[in-house]
Formats: sequence, structure tokens, C-alpha cells
Amino acid sequence: SSVRIPPPVMMAPLKLIMDTLIEKEILTEEYMEKPAQYLVNLSQTEIVEHFLQMEMRLREFYSFALNYPSLLRLIRFSLRLSCVETIRIKEKALSQRKIFLRYGPRISMRDENGKVKVEFEPHINRRPELNERWKRRIFRIPLMKPKITS
Repeated sequence: SSVRIPPPVMMAPLKLIMDTLIEKEILTEEYMEKPAQYLVNLSQTEIVEHFLQMEMRLREFYSFALNYPSLLRLIRFSLRLSCVETIRIKEKALSQRKIFLRYGPRISMRDENGKVKVEFEPHINRRPELNERWKRRIFRIPLMKPKITS
């Protein structure tokens, strides 16, 4: 009569993450988007790159979590709108709508030739890819040796 112990369930702390975004002045106390005043002196491209880096770090850090899709929707929505709000303040535009009309729904920043330099990717719902070495380490997959039959 052996007792089977289930594997641990890992959940991303959504409330803690949102509170951290409030501390970093990216969200208001009501969890609404807020312009990041400390980024206003950067170019629009650098602002978008900053928000994309924040999203990427959160995605990779919490990629193990069972509630990863919820986390991803939450941070993408919050960071994207905060990015638009920051660009709106920088350009002194009257509404977020004007920023979305100018840069598109992906907030695409283009160079002089019209090539996209940086943009928010649409709907990434998958976890970051792990290389084979880390997959074996995390999931304890043994190296498979080929069977030799004679």
C-alpha cells in the first residue's frame, strides 16, 4: 500500500506580479494602464523595446506555471496599453486611439525604409522553447541509447 505523492503544482502569483507593476509605476492602484514617466525621454522604439523586454522576462521566468496562459494575457494587455500610454504622453497625442492608428495594433516601429524594427507580437500563447539539454534536466528525460540488434 504505497502512497503516491502527486507532483507539485506551480502557479504564478498574479496578484504579486500586478502589485510589482504598480510599484514600477506601470499600472495604477485600480490596475489600469499608466504612462511610465521615466521612459518619456527615450525614443518611441526604445520605449517599445523596454516594454517587450519586461514582457519577455516575465514570460521566461514564469514559463513553468500552470496558469501561464492567464499570466500571459494579463501582462501582455497591461504592458501593451501602458506602452501606448507612454508613447501618447511623449507625442502629446490626445488619445490612445491616435497612437494605435499611427503605429497599428502591434505598435510597429519602422525605420526610414519602412522595415519593421520592433513590434509587439500578436497572441503568443506558447511557452518559451527549451533546448534539449534543459528539457532533459527539467523533465528528467534520460538520454536514449540506440538499441543494437544483431
